[in-house]
Amino acid sequence: ATSDGATEAALDPNMRVHTVMIAVSDEIPFELFWPMVKDDIVAAVRELCPRGSPGMEEAVQQGVLQNGMGPIAKKLTLQEAENLATRVGHVVQTGVTVDPEALQEAQKEKANSQQNESIQLSCRVQFNRENSWVPGTVVGQLGDMLSLVDDEGVLFDKLPRARVRLPPGKRDSLGSAGGAPIQAVLSQVDLVRVREHSRRRQE
Repeated sequence: ATSDGATEAALDPNMRVHTVMIAVSDEIPFELFWPMVKDDIVAAVRELCPRGSPGMEEAVQQGVLQNGMGPIAKKLTLQEAENLATRVGHVVQTGVTVDPEALQEAQKEKANSQQNESIQLSCRVQFNRENSWVPGTVVGQLGDMLSLVDDEGVLFDKLPRARVRLPPGKRDSLGSAGGAPIQAVLSQVDLVRVREHSRRRQE
């Protein structure tokens, strides 16, 4: 029960991963039961779930045959699912479950969007240079283009966003552990340029 509670606590109620199930007793044939509740269920789904639920009857029948429960609507927020379950609760027993496949999809989308939003100035990243990923630090941004400095202080200007990614181990700590402050990065760049300049003068 603890793991279930932890999963529910970590779940964003606004994610469209909730399914409303109806339970049907195995003592009543589906062919007799469904016509008695169909109109109420279809009306509630149309009103509360504008996207509809195509193939609902087949999905419900298949689910009922397998385990006595069938889905009447999928990919809802928790609030939408609870509203629908309450609405049809007077005609049939209902339950709200989390669809693991939808949850996996939603978490992937969320991770991708967070990664895109999280690359900020002074953020430690990796960028693609000659088909290999090397570490660097973001020092500038213009639209989808990023300017980076590698660990040797070399500046790479206007790299496409597709060539930059967060280090695999740091995607969970988005930006907060993002490496050196921008001042330190810039001073490192300036220091390298000064060294190069002085070396040229000596030559």
